[in-house]
Amino acid sequence: MDRIFEKVKQVMFNPYDAFVQIKSEEIKVVDALKDYIFVLAAIPSVSMFVGLIGRVNDRGESISFGTNLIFSALLFFILILSVYLGSKIINFLASYFGSMPNSLNAFKLSFYSFIPSFAAGIFNINPSLSFLWFLGSLYGGYIFYVGAPVLMETKEDKRITYAIVTGIAIYAVMITLFKVVLSWSIGASLPSFR
Repeated sequence: MDRIFEKVKQVMFNPYDAFVQIKSEEIKVVDALKDYIFVLAAIPSVSMFVGLIGRVNDRGESISFGTNLIFSALLFFILILSVYLGSKIINFLASYFGSMPNSLNAFKLSFYSFIPSFAAGIFNINPSLSFLWFLGSLYGGYIFYVGAPVLMETKEDKRITYAIVTGIAIYAVMITLFKVVLSWSIGASLPSFR
């Protein structure tokens, strides 16, 4: 657990040096999943579970234990899938933004860019603070911006555009996954902002 905490701290507070070190690391996707991603993706998922206990949905109905458990488990799997799909998006868009496609480095960039979002997921424990999870995601965009030139060899003049377009694409995929999986599985809807 200390190793995970140190990696999170290094990426969040000294991202450039972290990415220089990460570039040379030999890591297998399976090892990253089991050693880091499963643990970190559990933070927002478990926090969401705890935060929804005793709450009501947008229709005024109590959220049952089973629905809460399903929702939290789906969130966990959607987050993991988002890291994977994010790496595919990063790699696919690389050549359009003067970057060098490399699937392993794209995976590393995707995973480490999700770390602030995973860490900020602790705020889901109190639904009124869950907007801070979004702020963690924005900081993840900055982490991507710092890491893209190191891992994907993105040219300086394309770095901002690459980060913005990739962020929008990953966000769109995540929202689509949430809407499709939730409506299909439990008939729930995302909170409306009316």
